[in-house]
Amino acid sequence: MRIRSAFRMAMVTAGICTGIAVASAAAETPQKLALEIRETAGIRRFGYPVTAVVTLPTGAIRDVRHARLVREDSGEPIPSQMTVSTQHPDGSIRDLEIDLILSPGPFESTELRLEFGDSVTAETAKQGLTFAETPDAYQVSAYRIRRDFSPLVEKVQYGREYLRGAGIVVQAREGGAEHRLSGARDVTWTVEKQGPLQVRLRCRGVYPGHSGLADLPFELVLEFASSKSWIGLTQVIPATSRRLVELETVAEFQLSGQLLWDLDPGYWLYGVLEQGDSLTFECSRPEWKCHLARNGRAAEYAASLPGAPRAHRWGHFQEGRTDGNVVAFGMADCAEEDSLQITLESAGRMRVRSVPARSAESIRQSVFLHFIPVPLQHTAQTSPPSMMQPLQTKVLGGR
Repeated sequence: MRIRSAFRMAMVTAGICTGIAVASAAAETPQKLALEIRETAGIRRFGYPVTAVVTLPTGAIRDVRHARLVREDSGEPIPSQMTVSTQHPDGSIRDLEIDLILSPGPFESTELRLEFGDSVTAETAKQGLTFAETPDAYQVSAYRIRRDFSPLVEKVQYGREYLRGAGIVVQAREGGAEHRLSGARDVTWTVEKQGPLQVRLRCRGVYPGHSGLADLPFELVLEFASSKSWIGLTQVIPATSRRLVELETVAEFQLSGQLLWDLDPGYWLYGVLEQGDSLTFECSRPEWKCHLARNGRAAEYAASLPGAPRAHRWGHFQEGRTDGNVVAFGMADCAEEDSLQITLESAGRMRVRSVPARSAESIRQSVFLHFIPVPLQHTAQTSPPSMMQPLQTKVLGGR
């Protein structure tokens, strides 16, 4: 069996996979699998989303309604969302994704038990994300996603609208040419999860070649969790390409006046953008530098020390008033040697660009945007490290 903890989001799905074999048993006899989920970042989690992926033996169950998750110590059922990923040749479930929500303390370990068999009744989550689909768009609770990419994410509304006209887009650059999703062809959308705990949308297509460049296939994954006001956006250029392709995520937020910002390059780096200012943060292993542009002139604001560890790729920005919008952001899935550039403008535009150091079999960029409700919440409820560091999971064995 395999299991992984998700929502570092790829909100990229990530985790620890462990393979084990479970002997087949009679359909009427419930089978059991013990799991452990551990907090390893030393922070309290509040309603943290977790995805476990397990492989079931042939013939075990054919319907997710015959699997449930319970606490190992008390037997208390845990509301969950279960999704079939693959099936055995006989039609029974092979790979099963289990979505749940936990609130562990620092370094706390939680033992769970998966029970499955025809005599088992699922304990499903009753509330969470809403999902609706039209020929033009997907509506996932507060998020409106345009299927024609104009823009990719059009609205984010938590009591107030967090985006302005240009919304959120992802794109690619190659050889000085820009690949835009709005010009893509052979586009297919797949709804892999519809909630209520997690929604996952996947899109595949092709950027048409131009300026002497061949066609470029791409894949997008959008992920949402019921317990968090965040979205995970992952773009992948798959293994069919060994080309130097830069990936970008661009967003325009409803922000005005002073813009407060902070970054974590190994310590707390912060400042204020006045009207017309912009900030550029660049890091390439292991150095980083930060420039501030004011009145049309850019000057170095901060830089790494020799031998300093690589900068963390997350931060916040917010309007300089008590009821202003606040957004946290984080990056993942760039190769260690790749360069990263984050640009923030006082008008609310943000661009994240990852530049590969060399051609690779596949290139990916994951950007997480957490739209923080006002008044502000506390600690790991709004902490980018909690967003970037998923809970770790492992299989303890069948019972």
